[in-house]
Amino acid sequence: VVVQWQNKMALVIALVLLAGFSEIINADGSATLIVSSETHPTKEKPYRLTQKNLVVNSSAPSGTVVLEVDQTVTYQTIEGFGGAFTDAMAHVFSQLNKTNQDTVIQALWGAQGQNYNLARLTIGSTDFSVNVYNYNQGSDVHDTPDYNQTNFSIDHDKELIIPMILQAKEAALVAAQSHNEKPSPEGPLGLRFYSTSWSPPGWMKVPYMSTMGKMRNSAKPGMKNDKKIFASYALYLSKYLSAYKAAGVNITMMSIQNEPDSADHQFPVAYPCCNFNGTEEGLFLKNYLGPQIRKDHPDIQIYIHEGQKYHDVPMLSRVDDIIAAAGGDYTFIDGVGFHWYGNNLNNYQYLAALHDKHPTLKLMPSEATLKDPRTQIVTTTPWKEAQKYAVDIIGDLNQFSVGWIEWNVLLDNTGGPTCIGPTGTDGCVPDIGHCDAPILANIKEQTLEFRDTYWIMGQFSRFIRRGSKRVSVTLGKQSVTTLQFTGVVTPDNNLVVVVLNTDESSESDYTIKLPNNQYVQIPSIPPHSIHTVIVPM
Repeated sequence: VVVQWQNKMALVIALVLLAGFSEIINADGSATLIVSSETHPTKEKPYRLTQKNLVVNSSAPSGTVVLEVDQTVTYQTIEGFGGAFTDAMAHVFSQLNKTNQDTVIQALWGAQGQNYNLARLTIGSTDFSVNVYNYNQGSDVHDTPDYNQTNFSIDHDKELIIPMILQAKEAALVAAQSHNEKPSPEGPLGLRFYSTSWSPPGWMKVPYMSTMGKMRNSAKPGMKNDKKIFASYALYLSKYLSAYKAAGVNITMMSIQNEPDSADHQFPVAYPCCNFNGTEEGLFLKNYLGPQIRKDHPDIQIYIHEGQKYHDVPMLSRVDDIIAAAGGDYTFIDGVGFHWYGNNLNNYQYLAALHDKHPTLKLMPSEATLKDPRTQIVTTTPWKEAQKYAVDIIGDLNQFSVGWIEWNVLLDNTGGPTCIGPTGTDGCVPDIGHCDAPILANIKEQTLEFRDTYWIMGQFSRFIRRGSKRVSVTLGKQSVTTLQFTGVVTPDNNLVVVVLNTDESSESDYTIKLPNNQYVQIPSIPPHSIHTVIVPM
């Protein structure tokens, strides 16, 4: 869907937010179906968050797959869905005209849009930046360590990143209020923020492929083994939280290091990273970061790992190492952050093992993205790529994850910009490391393309409200299916079941059995399609 915007927000609501509705439950209590499909009913006009009415009655079906709901069996509480704010995204957003900016804000965070209520923030530059930066550049330039972080400043982010965040925050608050969201001890209404560092300032790091430490690339381990540097880095991260709060962005969750177990020894080009093995991460947390954050920001939740579900070893192995080194308990640990890349879409057993051993730790999927949009017509299609999101969300939720956060939510039409280059330089090699995003912007033409991931994410984020409880949804006796599914009961007591059909050519019949022996009669789900079924309970 590519849309040219000129003047009126009415067009935005009518054409982009095709299913822009705040309440979809019918007054008579019958169920509602929301469907998105690759090519059904036609390739030219496929379903995109299309609403249909369903019948609920006591007639038991025959010959169809039955999904049985037991709302008395409950699991984790869902905190929400969202995406990341990056420097690259901010630069793209800043080049849009006001109408397009408003469209993006409402499409992603507004009550008529995706209702995103989780956001990941980057502490300093990443691969999706337009240059390499941190918040205490002086020591990198002058080789004079500023252990007290006297020169710490987030001025870089105040120009483009924070103004964009504040617009999204305002829209998300209005959305939360429109849905009667209630305050909770976990954080404020609306948008909640989860921050991650890609690299300490270069002067804190061991040199690797350069004569001095650089934010780009990492030795093993990444940081210099110096107590003053560890203490200074903990202070650096604490000052980041304080500075963002003063700027109007109250961060409630943080992780220690992006992909500490896999992003290192990069060649021939690199981006900011820093290696910690599990023991090193746990020791830094126990001796430096944990005490600093608990003293300065006692309400901040600290997430460990922030790597893959599987990289060399299952995530449980690395999490156990972190916990052991951090004192053997959860004093400084509130949850585990992880990404989807390791053994992608076939890795949910690692979450199950982690939850079984550490059931009180929250599990937060904090990064997922798809390959360069320009390459998605080779051996695949954009929809086949996008439906990987649905596979992963269902898989993660069914193994106790509390939400799901994608990577960039806005990029240019090439899937950039990025800043990746040789370790010892700050230059950016064009067209390396580009990825997809739910909205791509053609800056020259001032058009927005809503990618297939936008519609698939909406099947979850628009209907699974914060505070929803996952409930038991199982296959009925003698039912066999390749459909993938998950279910929750929302705070306003609506059952929401999401069902995915990834089959290449076959539609599938299924029925949802409710606890009172009522059945939701559902049309066949077409191939490459996703259903969201909403039933007042």
